[in-house]
Amino acid sequence: MISYTVRSWGQVLTAHSVDTDAVARFGAVELPLGQISHIQGMGLLQEMAISSLGVGGLVGNKLFLGRQLIVDTGRREITMVS
Repeated sequence: MISYTVRSWGQVLTAHSVDTDAVARFGAVELPLGQISHIQGMGLLQEMAISSLGVGGLVGNKLFLGRQLIVDTGRREITMVS
């Protein structure tokens, strides 16, 4: 595990990251995560909001580099183009 500081919305937080073989699936597309992180130091309201939504984790933009996400808010559908 590696730990490092990150900045988010003007706050300094601590990220704890480990390598993983897990993948994110979007239809038939599988994207290797490579690394997962736990963020420490968020405010109570942020933690409550995330847990109440059932969010098990967050991914950054790096997962989607070189790809296009198309979001159809009317149909509530998301597709990805490599």
